[in-house]
Amino acid sequence: MSDDIKELNINEKTLIGDIAKEYPFIREFLIELSPKFAKLKNPVLFKAMSSKATIALVSEKSGFEVEDLIRMITKHIREKDI
Repeated sequence: MSDDIKELNINEKTLIGDIAKEYPFIREFLIELSPKFAKLKNPVLFKAMSSKATIALVSEKSGFEVEDLIRMITKHIREKDI
């Protein structure tokens, strides 16, 4: 695991935009994770959402538990960051 992932410290208050700045591939991951996020393909909509959407909100909208979503995002970052 890289030091960047340790420092990211993802929790329920973390903004998706903060994660996407460091790991741009997270946007596509979210779109693949749930059909509810298909609208995020629109760059303008993603930009607007990313500055307001926390992990807790994404969890609520996707139907995943917060802890599960954090694990999935962290795992995806680790796999891509190898």
